[in-house]
Amino acid sequence: MAKTTTTKGLYQKLIKQTLIDNHVKIMAFKGNNKFAKKYSHVYITIDAHDYSMWVYLNDLETPLENFHFGFTLDYARLMDMIETDLFNVSHGVETQYFEFRMYY
Repeated sequence: MAKTTTTKGLYQKLIKQTLIDNHVKIMAFKGNNKFAKKYSHVYITIDAHDYSMWVYLNDLETPLENFHFGFTLDYARLMDMIETDLFNVSHGVETQYFEFRMYY
C-alpha cells in the first residue's frame, strides 16, 4: 500500500524547502506572537548536499527536526509569516516576524 502524506507533513516539507531555497541558515523568531513565545530559532545545516532543519524551542535544549502543531492552520500561518519576511528581506524592508542569517 502506498504511503500517504498528511497535510501537516506536506507543510513541514514546504517550510524546510522554502528556507533551503532561500539560502536561510538561521531563522530567529522575534516579536511577541505565539510562535516567538514558544520557538527560539531554526537552524539549517548542510552535510554533503543533504539538508537538515533543527527547530529550537525557548525552553528545550535539544532541537526538534520539525515544527509540531495541533492544527494545520498553524503551519499555514507560519508559512505565510516566513514568506512575508523573506519578501521583505529581498526588497530591503524591515522584517516583522524573523531575523534571517543567510548562506552566502
